Amino acid sequence: MFFKLFFFKKSLVLLTPTHLTIVMEYAAGGELFQRICNAGRFSENEASFICFS
Repeated sequence: MFFKLFFFKKSLVLLTPTHLTIVMEYAAGGELFQRICNAGRFSENEASFICFS
């Protein structure tokens, strides 16, 4: 299985040819999870804004 592993700030990013997995620190209240569930998908610009703000 081919994959790349990145560490950024307090996040871990695992990239495979078919999946992108982001492991982040715990955020109480589940706000990010709820935004992902409601949106279904984010554009690259939306995702970068959310992850880096």
